[in-house]
Amino acid sequence: MNNKFYEYFFFWQKKFRFTAEFIEMRRAALDIFVNWIALHPELQHREDLRTFLQADEETMEIFRFQETGIFKAKAAELMQMFRDVQSKVSDAVLRKEKPVEETTPEYEKLKHYVFELENHLAEAQKHAYRLVKRH
Repeated sequence: MNNKFYEYFFFWQKKFRFTAEFIEMRRAALDIFVNWIALHPELQHREDLRTFLQADEETMEIFRFQETGIFKAKAAELMQMFRDVQSKVSDAVLRKEKPVEETTPEYEKLKHYVFELENHLAEAQKHAYRLVKRH
């Protein structure tokens, strides 16, 4: 994983240790982020977003099971899952280091997007913290 993520995570963990201030700051930042997503023109009419925002825990559990059931997965995803299991089992049995995984251009593109998103979210969190601190 990205070392910057771990450095960021441990910095905040050491600084706040889940204090009331930290929890309130994260709640406020999350509230701003969720409201921002809910205002997106393409997402605001999505049924799954509405379910996420309005459903109780039982409804969400049913929805998660329907969306992530093993039989919903594509053949390529199932094969990758089996390769991952095989790799982990062989690593555990042979006690060797994890082999370098093959990556696809799609994976690399998504990985780059996630890292960029992490940076944007960190900036949004900083701005949200400043706004919360002012009020």
